[in-house]
Amino acid sequence: MSRHYIILPAAAQVQEAGKTRHLQSAAVICGYDRLPHRHFFCNVSESLNADHIDEPIWASILDSHLDHVTSADGFDPKLASMGITLPPAYKDELVRDWSSDPKNREVWWEPDGTIAKVGA
Repeated sequence: MSRHYIILPAAAQVQEAGKTRHLQSAAVICGYDRLPHRHFFCNVSESLNADHIDEPIWASILDSHLDHVTSADGFDPKLASMGITLPPAYKDELVRDWSSDPKNREVWWEPDGTIAKVGA
C-alpha cells in the first residue's frame, strides 16, 4: 500500500451546516492498494488535518465508477471538476508503486510536484 499527500490549488465546494464554502486549495491523498484487488484510490480533503482526512470531501471508494481505477490518470476528470490537477511526477510515483507493490510507503509532496519526504 502507498499513500501520497499533497496540497494543491482547487475550486471545490464544501457543504457545512447548510452553507456552501469555496476552497481555494485542497489536500489530495492518492495511493496504491492491493486489497481487495489491485487499484489506485484517491481522497480529497479540506486539509491534511487528521479530522479532515478522516472525513474527505470526496473519496473514490465511495464512487462506484472510480472504486476500481487501475490507471494513474483515472481520477483526472473527477479532480478536474474540483479544479485540481495532479502533477506528472506524482502520477509517475503512483505508477512506480503499482510496479513495485510496496507494503507501506508514504510520500509527502510539495505543491510544485517535488517530493518533500518519503517515509514508511
